[in-house]
Amino acid sequence: YSQDSSAPTDNLRYWDYEAYVTDEWKVNSKLTLTLGMRFTHMEPWKDAHGQGMAVWDPTGVPQNVLNPNGVTVTASNTTWPGLHWHSEDPVYPVAGVPTHPLFFAPRGGFAYDLAGDGKTVVRGGWGIYVSHDSTSIASGALSTEIGMQTFSIPGAVSCTFGQLFLGNKYVPCAHYYTEASTAAPFTVYGMDPKDDHMPETYNYNLTIDRQGPWKSAFELAYIGNRGLHEATLGNLQNQNVIPLGAFFAPDPVTGSLNLPGNIPNAADYRPYPNYQDVNVVNHNLWSSYNALQASWNRTSGALTWGVNYTWSKALGVRGNYDTGYIPDPVNPRHDYGILAFDRPQAVNITYSYQEGTKFHGNRVLGQVLNGWELSGISSVQSGADLSVINGTTSYGLSGGVSYNVGTSAVSVPIEAAQWLGSSDYTLQPMVTCDPRHGLHKDQYVNGNCFAMPAQGSQGWWNLPDVHGPAYFKWDMSLYKDFQINERQKMQFQFSGFNFLNHPLASFNDANVNNLYLVAGNTCPASGCTYTSMTQALQNVSITNASNFGYTPYRNGVRIVELAFKYFF
Repeated sequence: YSQDSSAPTDNLRYWDYEAYVTDEWKVNSKLTLTLGMRFTHMEPWKDAHGQGMAVWDPTGVPQNVLNPNGVTVTASNTTWPGLHWHSEDPVYPVAGVPTHPLFFAPRGGFAYDLAGDGKTVVRGGWGIYVSHDSTSIASGALSTEIGMQTFSIPGAVSCTFGQLFLGNKYVPCAHYYTEASTAAPFTVYGMDPKDDHMPETYNYNLTIDRQGPWKSAFELAYIGNRGLHEATLGNLQNQNVIPLGAFFAPDPVTGSLNLPGNIPNAADYRPYPNYQDVNVVNHNLWSSYNALQASWNRTSGALTWGVNYTWSKALGVRGNYDTGYIPDPVNPRHDYGILAFDRPQAVNITYSYQEGTKFHGNRVLGQVLNGWELSGISSVQSGADLSVINGTTSYGLSGGVSYNVGTSAVSVPIEAAQWLGSSDYTLQPMVTCDPRHGLHKDQYVNGNCFAMPAQGSQGWWNLPDVHGPAYFKWDMSLYKDFQINERQKMQFQFSGFNFLNHPLASFNDANVNNLYLVAGNTCPASGCTYTSMTQALQNVSITNASNFGYTPYRNGVRIVELAFKYFF
């Protein structure tokens, strides 16, 4: 059930006031300095109606207690424990968070001509840049304040509006059932009343430029940045994480133990069981990027070209689909690693040749032979880290086992809930060797290097960096102008995108399952004869190691364009 109608409607805004000063000094004929400072008063997002953003402040709210202190949790958000906002309690600002009086962003740079002839120049710089959060950081807190609710109904469990609000009490509908179900409470969002940070980036670079032969220029540069106070994403926002091992203990609400593979009321194990997730943004994450960049360019004459090479590493605390998912929703240090968009090596080659008027004599032949122009770009890049692009950080490790009780088979899932005692974590495999070695044709990850951790324990938080298929593309175009008279001409253009029709190995929807590890029992043809769950779990292994990490699939297509243009 979700309710999206509310009054007032969402309306977020903020004000930003900035001033800066910068100056440049010619210290001498070789050295130039640039210094500056930017002063920013950057307000956080505010509710334009002045009612305030929801704030999560659980002070005084007891944990693992449904309906704390006897308070009836109704459909009104004013009864939701731990949540406050300005119009309900003026001690909280309208933005929900304090405003930093000023952000200081200094920056400086230099350029030094080594010989004074302009042929070799060393340049460098350093600066701090402050950015504002996107609306997604604050929109959830506003939705909570104006009473918008979302209730997730998993599996085949049905919940009617009347059951949700039965007796004018808003609690998980699972607690109104006569038998156990897996329905969960609703999710809320809030701001951290002590968080006054905004994302900051520290940029730095050092570059050497050198004049080369044939009117060309060499450049060698070190480029880097470090991000601080970055906002949490995904599950790292959740303040209501089910602790590791919680499902192995009795239900805090009912007192009953869970049966193997069955967690009837997972929400009961949350610190605040009136809610499902309590998503609160904190600016406590960090990232880094470092790169060595080399280039050689010629920008004059009939033939111009450019060649550049980048060797880099993009690291950070992951959190969602564009950075990579996380295994640990509590400790971001376990989630720090290679980001999903990291491409360690990249080479790009560009070129353009303008023939000009090489042939003189016959006017007709001159029109045919002169004025041709050829240009193109070729790119080669490393593939992405396969462990963080398939929706998990564990190669999707999951599966199941079964054992016999008399003539009946009992199935037990192998997932984080059953193996680690919490459904909010990701079950990670152990690593027994380097999965980049021992590969066969069309294989990019060695599945024999992964194993199940001991039951009740976690595997490696960060798996080895294994990059998938590289990217290669070569585009080329050919142009020719045919001059009819002073005012009229016709242009012919031939373009080929991936004109070599080079096939690229790819993991996609057709074969992404080849990147998912399956855990279970390898049974003989006669079947498994386990008579207890302990027996079955003791023999768990990775069952698809031999065919894991392969992609015989090829992707790519040549596109050809022919164009004629008439100018008049």
